[in-house]
Amino acid sequence: MIDPKMIPDEVVEAAIYGFYNATGPKTKDDWRAAIVAALKAWPGVDCRPTFGPSRIILPLPQKEGDA
Repeated sequence: MIDPKMIPDEVVEAAIYGFYNATGPKTKDDWRAAIVAALKAWPGVDCRPTFGPSRIILPLPQKEGDA
């Protein structure tokens, strides 16, 4: 399971910027924009469209020997 410590700093910064850069009252669309900004900033992200649901692969940092 993903742990908050596994999320790279640049991803967190992109989400913060994406959310707080929105003008006016915060809406679900503002949260969506923040999520998209975070996913785009994720180092090594791989988006794979498929015939079924698309897949987003987010590489997580590993401890040495966990791979």
